[in-house]
Amino acid sequence: RDRSPSRGLGDVYKRQVIADSSIVNDMIAIAHFNRDIDGSSLIASQAADDLLTIKGVKASFVLTKANNKIHISGRSLGDISVQLILERIGGGGHLTAAATQLDMSMENAEDMLRKSINEYLREEEENESNTKR
Repeated sequence: RDRSPSRGLGDVYKRQVIADSSIVNDMIAIAHFNRDIDGSSLIASQAADDLLTIKGVKASFVLTKANNKIHISGRSLGDISVQLILERIGGGGHLTAAATQLDMSMENAEDMLRKSINEYLREEEENESNTKR
């Protein structure tokens, strides 16, 4: 039996993810999709894309359950490297699109993600101040 959501249901899930998102550092959206269904990673990546349309959001991350792991999809408009943020926690990708899978709870995965974001932003700030000297 196909467990993937219908297109309409996928859109409903996506809207829920976006509605429940939070904005950190005034420019990064973090959201969750707490269902382990076929297509959960796709819904997460599409929601991450849609979160970039929110005014002021420069990067987004959506955490979801997939195959008994936590999958994180990261997207960026280009000012923030989601690749560098997710590489710190075992992921990879490109400047504007990256992902990782973690074998831990949703809460622990979000804690790791938030730490990685903060480290990245701190380093970017240091690099900026060094180049202005």
